[in-house]
Amino acid sequence: KKGETKPRDVVVTKDRIYLSDVESHTVHVLDRETRTNIFDIPTPQERTNIACRLFQPINIALDKSGKLYVSDFGAYRVQVFDANGKFERSIGSYGDNYGEFARPKGVAVDRSGIVYVAEAAGQHVQMFNDQGRLLMWFGEPSDKKGGMNLPAKVLIDYENVPYFKQFAAPGFEVVHLMIVMNQFGP
Repeated sequence: KKGETKPRDVVVTKDRIYLSDVESHTVHVLDRETRTNIFDIPTPQERTNIACRLFQPINIALDKSGKLYVSDFGAYRVQVFDANGKFERSIGSYGDNYGEFARPKGVAVDRSGIVYVAEAAGQHVQMFNDQGRLLMWFGEPSDKKGGMNLPAKVLIDYENVPYFKQFAAPGFEVVHLMIVMNQFGP
């Protein structure tokens, strides 16, 4: 029905809940305790601006300063908003080259500000600095171990690092784990 919420992703902090909604083309920011809406992203003033507008907000992530990163599947970019919901910049554009997107899905930000974006069409993950400049990419299409088959979500995990240190090369320091979830494959 028209007007229903179609949630795609959620991020919960100590006082807020962020909910991406493809039906309303927004990210709802709710008070965690009362579950009432504080504000929507983009703001009503920015909703008609093509540079700020969200078309299909699929995945969301927060960095350590509270900036919100929105993987906008329908606009082929990642939108960045400050903690108050004000638009800051875009990362990427439409295309099939590195630094561009045809199907951006998962987005994550590590503690140093590196932005990771799962690109389902290219079947890889691209890494950008905090200013949106492409740093590198990794992954390739494959059904084999380590390959990607429509990557849909990226997570950065610091808590489970001790369990994986034994698998790293001697002298290599494991700082965080990166988990990439695929839609298909083994």
